[in-house]
Amino acid sequence: MCLNFFCEGHDELTSLFPGYSSSSEASMHGAIINAWLGPPGTVSPLHHDRYHNLLAQVIGCKYIRLYPPEERGRLYPHISGPHKVSSRVVDIDHVDRQKFPLFAEAPYCDVLLGEGEMLYIPPGWWHYVEAQTASFSSTTHETVITITIMGSLGKYHGGATGEKKRKQRQLAERKAREYEKLECQQMEHSIRARLQNGDLKERVMTQVLELMNTPEIKKRVEKRSSDLTALKRAQALNAIACERKNKVAEARRKEEDRLNEAQRLQDILDENRRRVEEEARRRAEAETRAKLEK
Repeated sequence: MCLNFFCEGHDELTSLFPGYSSSSEASMHGAIINAWLGPPGTVSPLHHDRYHNLLAQVIGCKYIRLYPPEERGRLYPHISGPHKVSSRVVDIDHVDRQKFPLFAEAPYCDVLLGEGEMLYIPPGWWHYVEAQTASFSSTTHETVITITIMGSLGKYHGGATGEKKRKQRQLAERKAREYEKLECQQMEHSIRARLQNGDLKERVMTQVLELMNTPEIKKRVEKRSSDLTALKRAQALNAIACERKNKVAEARRKEEDRLNEAQRLQDILDENRRRVEEEARRRAEAETRAKLEK
């Protein structure tokens, strides 16, 4: 998200910043200030501006890649229209080499801009910006500006690779986690320091007691107690029902075992009776044959 501001009062800026100067045209029209707010992953595609650009990082951090103006031929800008200051390469980490074969040969320099840091981007310099964390930054545009550059962006990189960007993103995420941890520690320290104050403790306890004595809170506490009582009663009834069910199941299992055992004994008796009858029949046949032979 971008918010545009119109800034007057260049004489005041010159008095505050002796190294700052502007042309008569800029003094007449005023400086343009943009405020940029967005979540992690917000991208400003590769483009260049026709004016001096001061990018100030207020919250979070951004990855910025810069290409010099003489590399315009390798960056494949739009030929005409409102986007002729922008490159046709949208994702610099996944470039179609068949469509943009010279892009990987363009040297560049990059930087990870953190909170409280500012970057000067001269006119005509191509730049790609990507927020590594939740970010808030501002840009100031001027036609003419005189500043002293301190620090360095580092060496040129010979080709477009995402490895350095990935490492810098990891560094940014680690810094963000450390910053959040420090904030939590500071908040905890502040709370502990405040709680060590006896007056604060007494005030907090008084407010808690007053809150507990309000009719609404009492009603909610009673309702909560009633709900807990009903819940415990339901749980007890459920436990009794489960116990009865288990007892019935155990009695049914025992009855089935008894019937199975009785059936097994009955089968044994039937088998013995069959054997006795078979033996008696054989003996009778044998005696009959003996009589006939005599």
